[in-house]
Amino acid sequence: MSMNNIVIKNLNKYYGDFKALSNISLEIKPGIFGLLGPNGAGKTTLIRILATLLPCEYEEMRFGELNWRDGESIREILGYLPQKFSMYKNLSVEDALEHIAVLKGTSNVDEEVNRCLYRVNLAGERKKKIKALSGGMLRRFGIAQAIIGNPKLIIVDEPTTGLDPEERIKFRNLLKDLSRDATIIISTHIVEDIEAICQEVAILDKGQVLITGTIPELKRTAENKVWKVKLSEDEYRNMPSSLETIRSTYTDDGYEIRLLSENTIKRGVKDEPTLEDCYLYTIKTKGHKVG
Repeated sequence: MSMNNIVIKNLNKYYGDFKALSNISLEIKPGIFGLLGPNGAGKTTLIRILATLLPCEYEEMRFGELNWRDGESIREILGYLPQKFSMYKNLSVEDALEHIAVLKGTSNVDEEVNRCLYRVNLAGERKKKIKALSGGMLRRFGIAQAIIGNPKLIIVDEPTTGLDPEERIKFRNLLKDLSRDATIIISTHIVEDIEAICQEVAILDKGQVLITGTIPELKRTAENKVWKVKLSEDEYRNMPSSLETIRSTYTDDGYEIRLLSENTIKRGVKDEPTLEDCYLYTIKTKGHKVG
């Protein structure tokens, strides 16, 4: 076990009688770790706990030698970008970052703000007001404020929601670059983001971890359960609704569909599983068993 790993054992979170998180146990290695699950799975609750914003019950929670029981020690090495991020709308990018740097106790404010602006490719927008930023620029500003002080742990919640495809790719590449110097935890329901940048993943549903592992390990759980079938337009229109279609693609000859099934599909050819296939299969077979 690496001294730099994050270790979580038997974490539980209650809201009154409702158990939002149940017996969460994870070991998160340096790099980028993905929390994947549908809306309402408990991802944001877990993220807010890790960001020291929510109390919870647990047997153990630590990052190397640092312990969540000492929240201040975690906050000193933490950068956090929540899903709904808005602040200082009438301030310029530069002024807002300077303010945050002062609040964080940064020793050389001007130098640190400049470093962060260049790191997220916002140096040319430093005089622009926050309210004038595009969605992609606002997410980059969110990362800029999160990395002030060179945090060793960066937590981002639904970072690419609302971004166009080009901005999503830029943002993923930025997180990849930042992971050289920090452990990053990303929470999202967008499978493509997880598959593009994460080394390990945990799939959550209804407050529990259903499965965790590397992406190749997770993909193997859906082996021999993904089928590809070619159908004419008439066959496609009359396809039984009981068939669980993952994706349909229109071709010159009709449609090519991908199906998820434990049973052999007539005229079907087995296809290589993706992380999305594993996600759908895991939610289908394990999610309903969560109490």
